Amino acid sequence: IQVYSNGGIALIICSYNYFYPNSLNFYIFLSSISAAIADTWATEIGKFSKTDPISIINFKKIKKGLSGGITILGLFGSVLGALLLTSISLIVYHIPLKIFILIIISGLMGSIIDSIIGATLQVKYINQDGTITETNSRNNKVISGYELIDNNIVNLINTAISPLIFYSMLNII
Repeated sequence: IQVYSNGGIALIICSYNYFYPNSLNFYIFLSSISAAIADTWATEIGKFSKTDPISIINFKKIKKGLSGGITILGLFGSVLGALLLTSISLIVYHIPLKIFILIIISGLMGSIIDSIIGATLQVKYINQDGTITETNSRNNKVISGYELIDNNIVNLINTAISPLIFYSMLNII
């Protein structure tokens, strides 16, 4: 499910491009993948932060591993992930500089929106021992968010919204 959540939108874009080929489709595809990589790298690199994450909503410290938490190192990882993917595309496919910059920005913005949705709408549970978690088990109770919105749904939204952000910025700039 995680693979489809992070790559399903990109697959739909590729399928669409098969029937309606256009270079814009490739850039929109890259934007979706950029958001997935930015979010993944934010999480994986952010784990190494020596400081506790803060909530993207209220800037209070939160438990490591909970959605909606950000660190400076995680934000750096997000930018690095989007930059790496887009740099490879710049070198291999010679994408225009404007497109290069917009893909990085849309990937980073998608990752930030992912954190906002993770903090506000994603379901969080409390165990019997009082531990807050995002994993449901038999005796957990919902303390915030919506049960239908788990991390997979948040990732799907992230990879869908980034191409929309890219396309919007492309038409504005």
